[in-house]
Amino acid sequence: MFDFTPRQLASVRSNKFWESGAEFPGFTRVYVADPRFPVSVAVPSGSKTEYEFWDEDALAVQVEVRGDGTLTVSQINLARMPDRLAQEVRAGRRNVIDYVRSQEESIRDEISGLRFKIRRNAIMVNGTPVSVVDIEDGTRRAFFLSSDNVIWNIIGRELADHVYQRIADSFRFIQVSAIREALRQAGG
Repeated sequence: MFDFTPRQLASVRSNKFWESGAEFPGFTRVYVADPRFPVSVAVPSGSKTEYEFWDEDALAVQVEVRGDGTLTVSQINLARMPDRLAQEVRAGRRNVIDYVRSQEESIRDEISGLRFKIRRNAIMVNGTPVSVVDIEDGTRRAFFLSSDNVIWNIIGRELADHVYQRIADSFRFIQVSAIREALRQAGG
């Protein structure tokens, strides 16, 4: 488990996350202290991190990466999506790429008009190849479907390739017991 410092516990109380050293130099690991969003990701040291936890349907970690763009880690819980395609993905009749393609087409048609391309198995996330959406404006979105029917997204805007790759591959799920212990020690 973790030996929490007073500073980490204060961060858990006020920000719903804590930071610790990462496994590689120049990065800090961010751990989200919310059982609904049990993830950790390494970000360049000195980055500004915020966990958006007020809306059950829009949980996300937002990071302003020091001098190099932004990162968002978010989730889409298909069990909470009423559309037919989400139901077909949950039932195994369609795949997550079909869902993401439909979502991107809808966003692009309604809002931006930017073109996008989906590359299968294009990047490593926690040692596993996952697909990526490349958007014409330089945004990248690695995505994968977890066993509990949640689509996890790692979105990079204006990030150098090597920084984005390192962040994406650092993604980890946290044991909920570790989160509960952090909350218990923080008094929350």
